[in-house]
Amino acid sequence: MGDYKSLFDAMPERNIVSWNSMIAGCIECRSIDAAFEYFIQTPERNIASWNVMIARFFRFGMINNAGKVFDEMQRRNVISYTAMIDGYRQIGEVDKARRLFESMPSRNEVSWTVMISAYVGSDRFDKARELFGRMPCKNVVAVTAVITGCCKEGKMEDARVLFEQIRHKDDVSYDAMITGMQLCVRVNSRVVQKARGLRFA
Repeated sequence: MGDYKSLFDAMPERNIVSWNSMIAGCIECRSIDAAFEYFIQTPERNIASWNVMIARFFRFGMINNAGKVFDEMQRRNVISYTAMIDGYRQIGEVDKARRLFESMPSRNEVSWTVMISAYVGSDRFDKARELFGRMPCKNVVAVTAVITGCCKEGKMEDARVLFEQIRHKDDVSYDAMITGMQLCVRVNSRVVQKARGLRFA
């Protein structure tokens, strides 16, 4: 923390980027009071300043602090909301994430994808598919998340159909299909073994 402060104090001029960096450094060092102090002292706080606080607090599990900052924001943008939704996703508070998602004035592809991924990560595949169906512009990350969900459910044909719809496939989408196929093989193998056990019992 001392190094951060020394460098910051030695700067002849500071801009919003340097203030935001200092705030982020304080949070990384768990110096929350100092982070808030620098945040208050920032001459011209912009939305990025608030969003830095939210994202960093969630990163270190400081949920109440993140919520406090979000509630105090006079102006929020899609990044502010998405940072909170992703934070709730990280701690498993998917229902809170969804309520916030539905309250958003506007959404972008990232906010849709984060919410869909939250459902897939919590094995709530019906909700993931429902939201995916509503998504206006489906990107490769969202499609890959749903493919992962289909694979976890053993619905490889649904996964394959989605995979074929991806125009520009990347390593992540290929990995999702390969992992899904491997998962199905393991599941089917266990089913076969169990069936054989019943057959010869």
